[in-house]
Amino acid sequence: IPVVWLAWAAAHGMRIGWSSSVLGRLRWRLLAPFTLRALGTLGVGIGLSVLIVFTLGGEQPEGPLRSLGWLLAVVFLTTPLQSAAEEYLFRGYLSQAIAAWFPREAVGAVVAAVGTAALFSAAHAPSDLLTFLDRFVFGLAASATVWLTGGLEAAIVLHAVNNVLVFTLAGLLGDGLATESVPQGYGMLLVLVGLLSVGGYVALVRQSAPRLRV
Repeated sequence: IPVVWLAWAAAHGMRIGWSSSVLGRLRWRLLAPFTLRALGTLGVGIGLSVLIVFTLGGEQPEGPLRSLGWLLAVVFLTTPLQSAAEEYLFRGYLSQAIAAWFPREAVGAVVAAVGTAALFSAAHAPSDLLTFLDRFVFGLAASATVWLTGGLEAAIVLHAVNNVLVFTLAGLLGDGLATESVPQGYGMLLVLVGLLSVGGYVALVRQSAPRLRV
């Protein structure tokens, strides 16, 4: 995040707050309502994915891990910051830098969304095409929330809630759930569930944006 701020200030001569929102700052009041919406959509999607892994995948719960307390402490203290950092890089800086090259705003937004989603997925070193598509869809959803709200808050919440839930469930049920790739065989079903859950979150963000005065 400081590197992104430095780029804004040194390379572009602009206030670092423009990396957060159209108001030139992070709108903290939006984090709580968006978190509730993320829990109601991503939470359901991740829960269904766990059921699929245990039923179709034949996995058995191996948790909780002996280091569960330490794991939860690390997850809740660092994962939101890690998620925010990725959003500041991919959506707070790169999206705006890419979109600025296009005279038509809508064209720039689409190109930036696709480009940063591809870079976001590649940065997670996907092991196969299905895993790449899973991360790519997540990146598109994050860009959609930024476009709808004019800031990073909804995208940060999307990212943080997803990662915190996955790592917490991995600690409770076994770290096999927190895999770096989509499982074979039923992987497309998991990607579809993920698509529906993030799509539901984007829809809720769009529906609530006027009432929250984003």
